[in-house]
Amino acid sequence: GIARRDRGFRERWFVVDVEPDDMAALDLPAGCQWCDPRRPTTHVQSGLRHRRWEFMLLPGETPADFDDPSRVWELLDGHMRPDQGEIVRYAVYTFRSLVADTMRAGRVLLAGDAAHLMPPFMGEGMCSGIRDAANLAWKLDRVLTARSGDALLDTYTSERAPQNLAAIAMSVEMGKVSCVLDPTAAAGRDAALRTGAVPPPPPLPRLGPGAHLGTGDA
Repeated sequence: GIARRDRGFRERWFVVDVEPDDMAALDLPAGCQWCDPRRPTTHVQSGLRHRRWEFMLLPGETPADFDDPSRVWELLDGHMRPDQGEIVRYAVYTFRSLVADTMRAGRVLLAGDAAHLMPPFMGEGMCSGIRDAANLAWKLDRVLTARSGDALLDTYTSERAPQNLAAIAMSVEMGKVSCVLDPTAAAGRDAALRTGAVPPPPPLPRLGPGAHLGTGDA
């Protein structure tokens, strides 16, 4: 019954996980974003044995267009050949920006994707979930061992929500930079990036008010 607010970002991307026979032979960096208006693409190393590519679906494309593995290899053309490894899995994901109105409702406590969804362009989804877990774990421990009252759990939302909202906003803005399909707009973006005219993303704020006595460090 906890409502979620939509922060206005929604794009579909095709995610492909592969296992190369020889990782070094691909000669690719550990992670990169190709802001190509013809099809924005992300590549990341996923552990020691796997690579992941993410391809933005273009207007008019549907998930069913990529049911055939041969279409998947068409997307991978220029990155990896069929004789260089195997496709492990592929699926279409909808990148959203949603945040729960509260992270606590009685005995229900939300963390990670259950509490907030954000585009993956800043790598903040899992990081925010880990921060949620770290914040919640010691509070649950104190309440369940009767060293603190139940009200301590109310500080979970007040502390974590501001930082999660900032991570969502930052990820949405980076998504807007990465998902440009208009060639003219993309050329302007590229020129600005090459000249350093784009400011760096702001640091995440400290924790909101709660159990940390105003330091924001807990």
